[in-house]
Formats: sequence, C-alpha cells, structure tokens
Amino acid sequence: MAVFDRGLPVSVVMYHSVGEADDPYTVSPLAFRRQIECLARNFDLIRLRDLRRLTGRQDVGRRKVAITFDDAFCDFEETALPILLRQATPVTVFVPTAFVGKANEWDAPFTRCRRKPIMNAGALQRVKDSGLVDFGSHTVDHCRMSELSVEQMRHQVRGSKRALELTLSTPVDLFSYPYGRPEDCSRLTQRVLLEEGFTVAVTTQWTTRAREADLTTCGRISFNEGDDDRTVCAKVGGLYDWIGLKMQIGSRLRVLKTRVSRNATARRLGTVTR
Repeated sequence: MAVFDRGLPVSVVMYHSVGEADDPYTVSPLAFRRQIECLARNFDLIRLRDLRRLTGRQDVGRRKVAITFDDAFCDFEETALPILLRQATPVTVFVPTAFVGKANEWDAPFTRCRRKPIMNAGALQRVKDSGLVDFGSHTVDHCRMSELSVEQMRHQVRGSKRALELTLSTPVDLFSYPYGRPEDCSRLTQRVLLEEGFTVAVTTQWTTRAREADLTTCGRISFNEGDDDRTVCAKVGGLYDWIGLKMQIGSRLRVLKTRVSRNATARRLGTVTR
C-alpha cells in the first residue's frame, strides 16, 4: 500500500518484462498471471492517474492497486496485455521515446540483463486501442535525472512528452524516473516535472507510504518470480517495508561516497595547481 498523508490504502506495483528470459527484471507468464489474479481477487485495481482524485479522501473502501510497466518492451503487447485483458486490469506503460522500435541499449553494460525489443509506434497505438493502457514518459534517452543539468532535464521530459503525445494523440502527464533510486529524485526534478505539465511520477524506491504533496516521487513495490499469493498480499500490505529502509540507507551511503571522492579529487587538483 502507498498511504497518502492520513492513510489512503493505495499501492503502486512495478513490472518491466513478462517472458521466459532469466534476468532480474523479468517474470514468467505463469507467475505474472498468478500475481494479477491474486491482486484482482483481493484489491481494487485502479489507474495510476486516479491517484490524483484519491488524495485527500479517507473513505476509499478496499485497498487499491495501480499496475505500472517500465520500458515498453514488445513482450508487454505479446504476453502481458492478454493476461491483463482477461482480468480487465488497467495499467500504465512508461516509454523511453528515443528507443521506440529499437531495444534496451542502456542495459548493455549489465550482463544479467537480456537485450529485448521495444514496441514501435504501431504497437503502442494498438496497445492504446485496448482501452486499458495509459502511457507515460520514461525520458527520451533512459538517463538518470540526477546526472543532468536543468536544461537537460527539461529536454528529456519535454521531448518525451511531445513525442508520445504526437504518436498517440493523447495527453501525457505521467512520468517514471529511469533507475529511480532516491538520489535520482530531488526537489529540483520535481519542480521541472511540474513545470513541464506532469502530475504523477513514480520511482523505484520501495515504499508503502507517500504523501499527497509528493505525487511526483511516488514509490513502488515489486514481485518476484516465486512470490505466492500470501507474499503478494504481504508486500501490498506493507510487511516488506524493510526493503525501503535498506534502499534509503544504501542511497545515503552512495551519496556520501561520491561526495568524499569528489572532495578528495578537488584537494588533489588544488595541490597540483598550486
């Protein structure tokens, strides 16, 4: 669950790929179907964009779940969408627009990640025509927002928004941070997203709590291949929140390590220049 301020019971779930590939970001069709059926039985499945109308309301009934997919791989149309259609499950797909019709070249340095094709414009339109799928930006180049200048951030979010709106003839105001670790999101990135017309943005930070004021840094949870119904429900219910704490500690350590390294480099350069 993601809890807004006083405790709205809403959870955002993250997927990437559904298929037979043996990599950390893929679940099998069998596992995916089992997980979606479990969610449909136990929770109300909503669109990610509906978070905006839920904020501030306390009487929302049964816990709600929003499903999201990053990267727009072809296996979404081929394998995931038929399962979602059988359960009438709405979903949001985030697209890195420079890679439409290409592949996940950003994963090339990671040996455990398989090369996967990404949907082309025709496939995106067919998926949209299902009526269950909303689309959001995943930047133009699938790059870390934290490594960009303000102008580069604007190019990434504005360019992807325009490309998707032109391709799909529909407004785009949902965003997913590539990589999405805590250090990739900041007040600055939030400001840029809001100024460019985005209303909801999701990260990869594991959390079951979010605040209405921070809809542009919503956390998500995820499921593994072997998660049974009990584990799926436990994750949605917040029993795995220690994962989020572990991620936050890791993020702070990475930031501290980077800062120490930069300071050491600056001192060496200062010594050399003198």
